Amino acid sequence: LGYAPNDGSKAENEQEETSVENYSSLLSVLRNIVKRADVKYVRNMAKSVELVKCWHFWPPSKLDYDVILGESLMSSRIGCPKWRSRNAFIGLLRLLYQKKAVARQAKTN
Repeated sequence: LGYAPNDGSKAENEQEETSVENYSSLLSVLRNIVKRADVKYVRNMAKSVELVKCWHFWPPSKLDYDVILGESLMSSRIGCPKWRSRNAFIGLLRLLYQKKAVARQAKTN
């Protein structure tokens, strides 16, 4: 089915070593950024993320196991206590409602 086990060929080993080196260099760069970062700036950035992160969450299906277990599990898992009223689906509906209202108003004028 197109799967070939790793036979230890030189090309495959070199490719694995290259990816490990790239990963190490990426970690090195990230470590330097974190060392130089202003703590106040990072805290402000984290607060900003907290304010909007729930709006990027899509609510689960009614049949989802977590919903059956209860809302408290969902709130603790995603860190959004108001996830039922602040989520991507509700945000999208609000935007569409505003667009519909503007279109309706433009039609009457």
